[in-house]
Amino acid sequence: MNEVYPANVLQSGELLAWGIFQIVPLWWGAGILLCLESNLPGLSARAWRAVRDVTIALMAVFLLACIAYAIFGYGVAAKFDKPEYFDKALEALRLLSLSMGMAVFGLALRARIGRRALRHSG
Repeated sequence: MNEVYPANVLQSGELLAWGIFQIVPLWWGAGILLCLESNLPGLSARAWRAVRDVTIALMAVFLLACIAYAIFGYGVAAKFDKPEYFDKALEALRLLSLSMGMAVFGLALRARIGRRALRHSG
């Protein structure tokens, strides 16, 4: 296997992390607020629920992508016996740590609120 392709993927991931690490927490913060408050003015309750559900789904996909990137970085470092590849992946994940924490919090909050709503409806 050529070493250039995995190194380029890891470099691209790090550059992407630098590009989005300040923007993503704002979106996740809005998603968390949507989990807490569902009667905001401007849109119907159904529209707000749809926006909230899409944001929560994006949080889950974001976390899955972070996990896949970490596994990929570790696999590339092990295959080519170059720890600096894993360090590159770790740096990108460190930049996104706030976003990952907020995504986990948002998913946990949505699960708790969803469970409570099910209990009260039945």
